[in-house]
Amino acid sequence: MNNGRKCRWSRKSFVETLCDSTRSRFPFQVWGQGGTGCLLSWLDDGRAVALFFDSELSGAAFTEWVRELDQKARALYQ
Repeated sequence: MNNGRKCRWSRKSFVETLCDSTRSRFPFQVWGQGGTGCLLSWLDDGRAVALFFDSELSGAAFTEWVRELDQKARALYQ
């Protein structure tokens, strides 16, 4: 008997929590700090691919480069 407490095995996994907190309507998300970034691409079947990268680009050039990187990552898994 667990006295009404949830079993620790019934909690969400760290992966499920990460997916729930990062999933959005957008096909990808990107974060960066300094020259290092992370691209998180959501594939059509619900899987995600995370790519870490270094880049000195900024502004529109960075945005276009990330879009291209997302499309290349998706192509690898189709």
